[in-house]
Amino acid sequence: MDRGAGGTVRTLGAAGLGSGEGPVRRAARGCWLQVGALLVLWSAGCGGVNCPTRTRIDIAQLQGAHVQSMAGVHSLMAEARVDQRGPEGRVKGTVRMILQRPDRLRFDVMSQFGPVALLTSDGVRFAFSDLSASRFVEGPACPANVARFVGLQVSAAAVLSAVLGEAALASAGLQRPSCVADVGYRFVQPTSDGGEQSFDFAPVSLDAKGAGGAALDLVRVTLRDADGAEISSVAYSEHALDAASGVRLARRVHLRDLRRESDTVLRFKRLEVNAEVDPEAFVHRAGAGMERAQLGCE
Repeated sequence: MDRGAGGTVRTLGAAGLGSGEGPVRRAARGCWLQVGALLVLWSAGCGGVNCPTRTRIDIAQLQGAHVQSMAGVHSLMAEARVDQRGPEGRVKGTVRMILQRPDRLRFDVMSQFGPVALLTSDGVRFAFSDLSASRFVEGPACPANVARFVGLQVSAAAVLSAVLGEAALASAGLQRPSCVADVGYRFVQPTSDGGEQSFDFAPVSLDAKGAGGAALDLVRVTLRDADGAEISSVAYSEHALDAASGVRLARRVHLRDLRRESDTVLRFKRLEVNAEVDPEAFVHRAGAGMERAQLGCE
């Protein structure tokens, strides 16, 4: 068991997914929650950034640059250390993920004692194993089933885009960018429920005249409700260029969900772009003697 400031620290793997919610369920749910939050929000810390004196960025350029940089990424293998604080205390562990376009995913939740939980989806079938409780559930690979364990009703297809930080900027309703001190450019677009989503971009480098950014990092996406209150945000930092793909990836991700009073940090220890993946990695079956259950999409 790990302990630290801020209360009790629970390692992954102490109890099961039974009728109550033991530490494993909380731990597994925490790991899935951070990934689900990534599907909606992204952010990266950026200090001391100044906007160019003349803004020469339009929506088409912004979208095009991101699409082009990410288009060559077909799969991602990653391992991250997870540290989550919430109303029920603190959870620490490791999650290993394999993500492949368009809609395949695998998450292995680990504790210091070994595997704790496993989630897979091949785009058709969804399966989740709580290894410590010897319980297995499966069903269609629909957002409702992903939501049971991620915490947000999202599709598997969006996971890789979110981890990469691909920004879905809609041209309709998107305002002209403003300059935010120590951040860079901020774009704002309305949400369907009357709230707004803001996208912050920081220039990675500027030309000699300060006329524009040679490249942009998506550094923050914040979701607010109709009253302007922040719902959640995610912060990326420690970006590094992946030489093989030419994509800048963050090594540290900080997620905040104010409604769930959750604060989560993922520190990526390994990121491998376009690794060869066996299709069987996205399918798993119940082990001998495991309790089994079927899930629908409602």
